[in-house]
Amino acid sequence: MAPETQPDPYFRKRISLALDGERLEFEVGHTLFASHEVDAGTKLLLRCLEVDHSPRRILDLGCGYGVLGIALARRFPEAQVVLADSNLLAVRYARRNATLNGLANTEVVGSVGLE
Repeated sequence: MAPETQPDPYFRKRISLALDGERLEFEVGHTLFASHEVDAGTKLLLRCLEVDHSPRRILDLGCGYGVLGIALARRFPEAQVVLADSNLLAVRYARRNATLNGLANTEVVGSVGLE
């Protein structure tokens, strides 16, 4: 018999982001930055980011629940994208969101960025 799944006590809501004609979905926890919607600075960065080549590796340090890293993993499917945050709840949600968006080219780690 499968164990009953318990509701996530940290879950706040699911938000969407339209990017390059596609929609990305993000589940967000109560205490994480920009838990109501993707913040204006992140949206601006994604709109203005210009890359003249396809990167092999991308690091999103301080990834939060993963918006930038996941968007870049979608935009550059050949790149290996590492998302890192010191907040383990953020790591949990970034991992969940990478899976939710079907991205196999991501790795999510807990890190203070000094390793």
